[in-house]
Amino acid sequence: MNTLLFSIHTFECGRKLTQIQYLTLMKNIQEDNKQHHYRCFWKNNIYFCHKYQKRGLQIQISKNPYQSYYQLNLTLNPQTILHPDNLIWIYNIHTTPLSELFVQVNAMLSFLGNYYCLEHFILKRIDCCVDIDLQNNQTVEEYIRLLKKGNKPYGYYDNQMILKHQGKNISKKNGIDFINHQGIQFSAYNKYKQLLSIKLSEEIAKQAETILRVEVKLFHKKLKEILQCNSLFFNEYVSETMLYYFISNSKNILFHYLSKLSYKGTYYKKEQAITIIQHSNLKQKQKENCILLLETATLHKNVRKAVESLKESYHFSNTKVNTILKQLEQTLFHEKTSFNDLKEIEKVQSKLELQKTELENKREIYREIYTAIKKYNTIVKEYEIAKQKYKNTANFYTNKQQQFTKMQRAFFDEQAGILATTLKQGEKC
Repeated sequence: MNTLLFSIHTFECGRKLTQIQYLTLMKNIQEDNKQHHYRCFWKNNIYFCHKYQKRGLQIQISKNPYQSYYQLNLTLNPQTILHPDNLIWIYNIHTTPLSELFVQVNAMLSFLGNYYCLEHFILKRIDCCVDIDLQNNQTVEEYIRLLKKGNKPYGYYDNQMILKHQGKNISKKNGIDFINHQGIQFSAYNKYKQLLSIKLSEEIAKQAETILRVEVKLFHKKLKEILQCNSLFFNEYVSETMLYYFISNSKNILFHYLSKLSYKGTYYKKEQAITIIQHSNLKQKQKENCILLLETATLHKNVRKAVESLKESYHFSNTKVNTILKQLEQTLFHEKTSFNDLKEIEKVQSKLELQKTELENKREIYREIYTAIKKYNTIVKEYEIAKQKYKNTANFYTNKQQQFTKMQRAFFDEQAGILATTLKQGEKC
């Protein structure tokens, strides 16, 4: 599996408009549209401007029904804006800096007027995500099935069901999608199927055939809470620092919410889990209830549906169902703990064996180093002795040289004196 890239996928921001600003903005869009001919339309009291729709920038203008102001909203996909030819993957800050994103977005927004820069918009939503390469599409589907079988966390609702009630066509087979009232939405889906659903070609979509996309969307309510608790931010306006914060913390954010939507620990086959329950210390009635829950979950292929079935068919209260879930979890966790303890002992033994081998190798190296040091010390001693001999010999030579020089000079002086006695004035010498 390749190294996981945790980053942001999409973010949404907005700003309020006065009546005058709204009229000026609409005039600028209409004049620009006459020249460039792109799609603009009203739908459900929202004005959509599709000038840069395919470039990853959606522009919407709406009127707040309860207030006297208008709202300008932007939805941005950094990857599409910066790399329009590569729509599959998520934004990598190490490839293209955030400053480039701001430059390009502000250039796109220039047709709206002089006062519409990205830095003037308040962050309304941000999607933290990761693409997990599972080597083949079958494994992607198995992970999605496993997530669907999990128990829905407290306070979360099935967003796909909500959208279906609103008349929107959502395929539940593609993944899971949960949302709560605290401004948090979690989804995991088959990226390959998602690309096909938005009418991308099979050739392009096939590049993501092995990808499981996991996303956590943080909406304005949750974002406001995060930003107010962080001393880095003095307001809610979009900035490079703000986006960098969410990119660098996307891994922690995803892990935090993923832990709420999946059970930690070992997964068992039904027969194996029933055997563990039967040999546990639970009372007979408790064992029967735990096995009933397992059988019902197997029938519905979903823990959430199994819980609802127990409430309806057996008239179990919420308290009783939660007790059964807790007993089941503790029983399997105890088995897992015993297994993990044994596994941990094996890991420790393996680690100790490895350390023993490393120590023996180090000991051999230390022996070689010790022998080399002894040889070195012997050579140093021999060198010092030879050095001293050389000094003594040099001193002896210097003394003898000085004696020789004195004797030679005396000899020459003596010879000169003898010759001088034989000389006569006026005669040739």
